[in-house]
This record gives sequence, structure tokens and C-alpha cells, in this order.
Amino acid sequence: QFEDWTMMSLRFELHLLAHAFRHDVEDPERTGIHLDHLAFYYNKYFKKALSTKYYGVETAKELVEMVHDAVYVTKKEVLESQLDAEMECLEIFAKLTEEARRYRNLRLALGEDGARLKLAQPLQFAPSQQGQMQRGGKRGAKGGWYGDGKGGFKGGKPGFGGHRPPAISGPVAGGFQQHYQPPGHPAPRTVAPRTVRPPSYRQSWNDSKGKGK
Repeated sequence: QFEDWTMMSLRFELHLLAHAFRHDVEDPERTGIHLDHLAFYYNKYFKKALSTKYYGVETAKELVEMVHDAVYVTKKEVLESQLDAEMECLEIFAKLTEEARRYRNLRLALGEDGARLKLAQPLQFAPSQQGQMQRGGKRGAKGGWYGDGKGGFKGGKPGFGGHRPPAISGPVAGGFQQHYQPPGHPAPRTVAPRTVRPPSYRQSWNDSKGKGK
């Protein structure tokens, strides 16, 4: 489920963060990340923000307490990992998450509503947008074309994998769009334009002599 994947990712990321900081700093006086700087270093290492409200808590200490089986906070409010830095198998995070899920469900069955996770739900597409993506062949709000993944002509509209060929600007645009045909269709016949040759000097001289008579 969504909440299980989210909690397993949090366990793994905080575990990596605790060991990576100690490895990179190599300062005996700085043994770990203080909780006041947890969001800063999380963003520095993982290139994304750490929001405690996303997990339904207010403080960083409450956030760490949610995954106390993988990381914990020392008396000096420093983040530490419960696990070794080098592990041959990472299935431990899946097992910890599964064990926590069963214990949480047991507490909920006993009537402890405080055991329920209050994670923010991910954003979902609106029903109208989902209908456009499923039907295919419809143009979106930004001009994108959604197809059924099949080539050829269907319903009077060109295939090209459900997408129209990109428009080309410039002096060759008209020629390309005029002669372009989807794969599997014969190319149109092109007729060379008629050329009008200028009259030769001999022909002009004969015509003038004839008019003089």
C-alpha cells in the first residue's frame, strides 16, 4: 500500500543519511546530524524537501519516532541509525515495515485510534483528465495528443502511434506537410510545374518579318 511504501522509504533514507553524514564529515566532534538541521541535510543529500506535516506530525523528533526501529535520537538530539552502515541484504527495511504494519493494525483493532497513520495522500488526476488519457485520440488542454499506441488511420485521423507528426516551421514546412504520408501508405504523385521557355531570337525575327509583309 501507499503508506507502507512511504514508511519504508523514510526508514531507508534516514538510515542512509545518518551514515552518509558521519562518513563525509569525519569530525569526532560532529558525530551526527542534529534534529534542528535534519531538514537541511535531507534536502542536501536527497535533493527534495522533508516536510513533517506530510507525515502527519509537527516536529522532527516525532518523525524519527515513527521509524524508531531503524533510526533513533540520542540524548543530544542527534540522529543515529539502529543498523550497520554496510549490509549485504536490504530486505531488513521491508521486514521492519511489515512488522510495524501488523503491530499498527493490531492496535487499531484494539481501538487505539492514535496508531493510525496520517500521511498526506498523493495527488491524483481529475476524472476529466483520466477520461482523456484513457479514450485516446483526444487533444489535451496543452495541445498534446493521446493515442491508442497503434499506427495507421483510425476514424479518419492519422495514426503515427496515436500522435500527430510534429509541425515544422520554416521555408520547408509546406513541402514536408504536403508530401508527408504515414508509414504503409503510397506517396502522392508529384507533377512538375509547367515551364514556359522564352522565344528564341530566330523565332522573334521570323515573326517580325511576317508582320512586315
